[in-house]
Amino acid sequence: MWPARGRISSGFGTRRTPYSRNGYQFHTGVDITGSYGSSIYAAAPGKVTFTGYRGSLGNLVIIDHGYGYETYYAHLSDFVVNVGDRVERGQVIAHMGSSGRTTGTHLHYEVHYMGSPVNPANYLKQL
Repeated sequence: MWPARGRISSGFGTRRTPYSRNGYQFHTGVDITGSYGSSIYAAAPGKVTFTGYRGSLGNLVIIDHGYGYETYYAHLSDFVVNVGDRVERGQVIAHMGSSGRTTGTHLHYEVHYMGSPVNPANYLKQL
């Protein structure tokens, strides 16, 4: 399921660096635009393994879904869950913000498999 309501403003893979006119970078997730404070949802059931501030990702929630899968929810304004919580698919876990290094309010969403980022678009149901 989609972790936020909105549209994808930046996809997975190589992109122009959004902070300058020069250079490219590898974007390890997708950015979903939305309103500040809007709900962020767990994309699948799992256990919260991290909530806190992590550098350029800002306020971050990480959920372990088992079978080698984790999801990252970044640039949050606040948290609704704590480390150790079990969450269900569709449960509100946080709210959208612009913490960390960002060009504006959005959710940066990553899917990791066996410790490496993979394209989240492969797991998002098209509406």
